[in-house]
Amino acid sequence: EQPPPSREEIAERLRERLGLSDLLQLYSATGATPPSVMPENVIFSHDGGVDDAVTLALLIAAHQAGKIKLHHVAVTGADCVLEPAVLTTRKMLDLAAKSCPSEELSLAKVEVSLCDSEGVHPFPMPWRRAAYIMCHLPQLLRDGPVRAALSPKKGSHAIAEAIKALPDEQGKFTIVETGPLTCVAEMLRECSPVVKGRVARIVWMGGAVDVEGNVSIKDKDPDGVFAPKEYHSAEWNVYWDAPSANEVLLSGVPLVMCPLDVTNSVPITTDFLTRLAVASENSLWGELASQMYATTMRGIGFWHAGYFAWDVLTASFVLWEDIFETEQVPLVIEVEGGAEGRTRRCEEGKEGTVATVLKKVDSAEWERRCVQAFCGGGFDTRKRRTEEGT
Repeated sequence: EQPPPSREEIAERLRERLGLSDLLQLYSATGATPPSVMPENVIFSHDGGVDDAVTLALLIAAHQAGKIKLHHVAVTGADCVLEPAVLTTRKMLDLAAKSCPSEELSLAKVEVSLCDSEGVHPFPMPWRRAAYIMCHLPQLLRDGPVRAALSPKKGSHAIAEAIKALPDEQGKFTIVETGPLTCVAEMLRECSPVVKGRVARIVWMGGAVDVEGNVSIKDKDPDGVFAPKEYHSAEWNVYWDAPSANEVLLSGVPLVMCPLDVTNSVPITTDFLTRLAVASENSLWGELASQMYATTMRGIGFWHAGYFAWDVLTASFVLWEDIFETEQVPLVIEVEGGAEGRTRRCEEGKEGTVATVLKKVDSAEWERRCVQAFCGGGFDTRKRRTEEGT
């Protein structure tokens, strides 16, 4: 005898039959609380790198599968040249609107905004020029003139407007940030308490807690100004604008950090790209992700070129929390001197602010789900549990 369906399974079946908007109206009319199976409201803020573009592809796939609801995309000119990075973002949203048969799941009305704030320490220009390659990929060029709307408001204001536009009964927001926290810090600083209260959490790619950072001593101290004992490595998204990172940590909004501690376990390798390429032969987003990541395989070695899935792993936590191990860690972010940009673990109760830190991920399962997601699956947890016999 089959066990009765759970509340989440009933809601998922209703969503398939009624559609998301009708189901939300049903919950609103009855005063019932939507179950966790309801799509999570997401705002994506990124800084235009290759991994950011791949992350947008993953979030678009998740949106079209009904796993999340993507409301807005903001771009900061940090690890990119801003104009081509914004163009790439808009063209990807154009492809999403064109490829989705359901108007309900279309991203045609999602706006893109830009944050032109300058960080304290610029990213290396050779890294930033990758944005020019992204906007010249065949799928983006052949789609014709750009159609996705560019918000007239700067990124921080546009994010706040997107939050205010959603009725309260449709839930709070998760902000996924895969670049420096400058735009998010500006939004939290300038918005009303009501808007701030609608942010459930910020999931951020940043920091290096118990491992070395990726900002080298030559990056931080090319002239040998600091004594060795004063020097500490940092992670680039923190180092670009450490004061803003610290501001967000202290803001009171729950912060989930995806640091180098966990991203070091997910390198982009030839084996991974081969599996993705084979599986995504007829998949728009899989093919696009494969081409984007292919541009990173240069200069260091054939099997692994030193590039990691920093940003994709961050967004993956929103989609598949069950494959991660987390820790509540009291942190201090250093904002000056030789330790600038360091995310320092400290003793609880003495100093520091607690953040949720991603420590481990089942990398094999993560790869499997990513490949499935880019190829049109990987989001139906109920179906996965049935297939696994649990």
